[in-house]
Amino acid sequence: MSLTDFLKSADSIRDIIAGYRQFDFASAMPRTRGSPFWRYFRGVKEVFTERGETASAIFTNVIRCAAETQGAGQGYSLWSIDENIRRTYLDWQKGLLTAELRALAPTLIVFVSGPYYDDYLTEEFEGLEMTAVEPFDERVLSRLRAPGLGDVPAYRTYHPGYLNRVKRFGFGTLEAAIRDAEK
Repeated sequence: MSLTDFLKSADSIRDIIAGYRQFDFASAMPRTRGSPFWRYFRGVKEVFTERGETASAIFTNVIRCAAETQGAGQGYSLWSIDENIRRTYLDWQKGLLTAELRALAPTLIVFVSGPYYDDYLTEEFEGLEMTAVEPFDERVLSRLRAPGLGDVPAYRTYHPGYLNRVKRFGFGTLEAAIRDAEK
């Protein structure tokens, strides 16, 4: 159920790799499989499976930490901490996302980070261009192009939890991104 389960294993690295292979977008995890996040990514898998293709995905965070300023009421966001600390952290992790994508060589990239992370994506991927994917505006669904992304179709949209709450978006952004990627 959590990473602490692997601490009990004598060969925890092997076991955690096996766990990730079996994870399958939380399909066997009753407590989380119905969440919008995992339903969203199982939808991506289904599109590829229906075509007879294989799908693989990396689930990684654009920003690798969360912080809360005492009493600020902004929740767990890197934006809720002092600018100097935030800048130090962002400088420290710069290049990590680009290196992951280079090493894993995905065939489709979907950032589910929403527009509040655009500044970070712009810093991470020099020369980043964002273009709205119809019928959505740029804030809701953007196609991303940058040398660090290569020729792989790449998109940025809101987190699936938000898309699910705003019924007019739903999973339409995923469908629009896949149609756009096929062009």
